[in-house]
Amino acid sequence: MHVIGHARRALLALTLMMPLFAAADVVQVRGTVTVPYSTGLFSSAPDAASSKAAFSAAKLAAWDLFTSRFNDAKMKNYLANKERFTGDIDEYVKDLTIVDQLTDPASHTLRVAVRANINETAVDAILGSTSQAARQGTGNGSTLVFVFLAREVIKTKSFDARVSKVAKIESSSTSMEKAVDADDVEATGSRTSDMKEVTYGGSTERKRAQTVYDVTSPEDVTAAMSDVLSTSGFEIAGYDDVVANCGGVDRSIVMKEFGASDDMTMQMRRSMIGASRQCGASLFATGTIDMGVHDTDPVTGNKRVFVSVRGQVWDIRQVLPRKVASVGPVQFAGLGPDESVATRNGLNLASRNAAKTLVDQLNAKQIH
Repeated sequence: MHVIGHARRALLALTLMMPLFAAADVVQVRGTVTVPYSTGLFSSAPDAASSKAAFSAAKLAAWDLFTSRFNDAKMKNYLANKERFTGDIDEYVKDLTIVDQLTDPASHTLRVAVRANINETAVDAILGSTSQAARQGTGNGSTLVFVFLAREVIKTKSFDARVSKVAKIESSSTSMEKAVDADDVEATGSRTSDMKEVTYGGSTERKRAQTVYDVTSPEDVTAAMSDVLSTSGFEIAGYDDVVANCGGVDRSIVMKEFGASDDMTMQMRRSMIGASRQCGASLFATGTIDMGVHDTDPVTGNKRVFVSVRGQVWDIRQVLPRKVASVGPVQFAGLGPDESVATRNGLNLASRNAAKTLVDQLNAKQIH
């Protein structure tokens, strides 16, 4: 027990390594841990108890580091259920492997390089089952309408800085008199002197670049987000069904709006929220997923595309909508053998993670 106690204090050297292209259900943790060790009676090497303690400490450290990346809302839910996880750590920390180890006889410390996989799907399932929304019966959760659009830059127009210079000239005049003595004759005269002071100033005006997007509403995004949201206990309603039954701005107009702007007008948002409320929805969400240019991943050689996601959720049960959750902008990367597969993987990864973040915040506020 003495060894384990010291080991827990030495685990800050462990680091989290999660590639952006990692599978959504597995997070890999790798790094090093240094712990003190005891020796056997006739050996200077770490005894079996010390090696076992180092292994157990590394497993707990991997778990602690994994949970440290939780957002505030998810951490709140986790802390309320922490014992449920740490009491059965082997269900979540999988495939812990000691990659290398080095003993230091002088300091009696054991330095171990480890690698472990965390079953994130199981973690999310447990946390989700504890939420208010998940405890609702089928059909009893809050109805949520969402419109998430994918955008790809097709044109960017930039502007040079406009510089304005102003010169201010101030002038003053002075008069001097002088008495001249010549043969006892006094004479007076005058001389005028002009002085000018020039002050320079000005301003520089910069205009933000105008970006034009090609906007789509891919089924991959809708399917990925609906899967996370519905599994978490929310009832999903399609915005097209809202338009068909309760009015509201058509999706094509919304897409056109987001083609030239990062946000919608006040009138458009009021129309969409009003129609959703009239159809009985409690929550309304919008967001964008921006796709960058394709390149080649230097590690795998696959095609790669970076995507950035942002979104927000409003509680629309009252006249004045309240923003109750938001995400981003957060960037992810999708990989694939060609550009099409890389794009689909990137959109799926960004959609699922955005939905998880929004669910975490809604669960923390016990909105169900």
